[in-house]
Amino acid sequence: MIRFKLAGIPVAMHWTFFLFAALIGAAGREDGVRMAAWVVVVFVSVLLHELGHAFAWRAYGHQPSIELQGLGGATRGDPDRPLPPGKQALVALAGPVTGLLLAAVAFVVGQLLVIPRESLGARVLYELWWANTVWSVFNLLPVIPLDGGIIVASLERRVRGGRPPRAAFYLSVAVGAGLALYFATVQQWIAVLLLASYAYQAFQTLRALSRVEADAPHPALAAAMVALKEDRLDDARAAAQLALMGAKKDVELNVALHIIASVHTRQGRPDDALNILLSMPRGLKASPLALGEAWTTKGEHLKASTFFRDAFRDAPVRETAYRYARSLLDAGLDNEMRELLTSQASLGYSDETCAGLQDALYERGKFEESSRVGAHRHQKFGSAAAAYNAACALVKLGRNDDAMKWLTAAADKGFRDVKHLDEDPDLAPLRGSAAFDALRQRLVTAPA
Repeated sequence: MIRFKLAGIPVAMHWTFFLFAALIGAAGREDGVRMAAWVVVVFVSVLLHELGHAFAWRAYGHQPSIELQGLGGATRGDPDRPLPPGKQALVALAGPVTGLLLAAVAFVVGQLLVIPRESLGARVLYELWWANTVWSVFNLLPVIPLDGGIIVASLERRVRGGRPPRAAFYLSVAVGAGLALYFATVQQWIAVLLLASYAYQAFQTLRALSRVEADAPHPALAAAMVALKEDRLDDARAAAQLALMGAKKDVELNVALHIIASVHTRQGRPDDALNILLSMPRGLKASPLALGEAWTTKGEHLKASTFFRDAFRDAPVRETAYRYARSLLDAGLDNEMRELLTSQASLGYSDETCAGLQDALYERGKFEESSRVGAHRHQKFGSAAAAYNAACALVKLGRNDDAMKWLTAAADKGFRDVKHLDEDPDLAPLRGSAAFDALRQRLVTAPA
């Protein structure tokens, strides 16, 4: 893999890119110089095509990257910041437009320069025109994942409010299969291979969409889950009750009942929540996490801890670890808490599990234990967050020098949030010290 940057954009090139460029150009180019010129033409053309995409991504605030391999390239923006459909279409269009502009420049230069038709220069200009015209037109075909297919899919998503672009995939199957058959008649086997594979991929995607839609939850249930997440509790309960009336599967009934129970718990009615959870219909089982939350709201921390223990054993993730540890501390079960932190099983806890324990200990004022869990997390997983939170716990204990060591460790592992450092009230006793100011200056000047 060859890696370099062009205009600040990372580019990665796989050896298969040059292999396929040579294979495509093998016919009629027995001369080594002409073959080399063809490979350079393909490289420049595909790279500029991808740069068209990359500059469009950059115009929308992304940090793009380019990869060249096999029969072409791919340009990606930031994976966690998807563009709205209209902008996605423009990004897709930028590549073919760049290629067509390069083809036009090659054509005009070829007309203006007086050079022998059989010279290498004339051949390079012709191939620049030909390669960019053909590649750009091919990419504009309405077949996903070609640029034309992405444009069609993006426009359909915009019209349909973000729903899956089924029509674009149907079009990809029809056009891809039809053109594959045509190119087979003229023995253009690379085009046949590409278009047939694209048509098959689109067909498989349509099958997957059909399965997903068949398994999709009741619309009201989906609305209830969104409302609960956004803490719109009355809306969540109303939507869940509507879903109950239309539930066709046990899983839908189970989720709807749990949403209603959760609303009762959050609104301070744990008895109503427990009435639902302890009288679930036959075949359905109440979540131990939901039962634990209801008993916690009722003030029965000892009883809640048994359900949180079950939830933690079923799935030792951050949320269950946090709730189980918190319930043990609230119930005064110090021995059980010590066992949770020091048992043989604790050696296998994940970073997220340890994070839940660290959070619960800190929240309940167990700063010494919280800092120890943070130290363990940092040593085992290299977690910047663990080191930062350990520093906060040590500040609470008045151990400012030790706290600064852990803040430095957090910075060493990638912590860069100067704004949070300035505003976190837990760190107030450190501000103004020479060590804190030096660390802050280090973060300000650190590369992004």
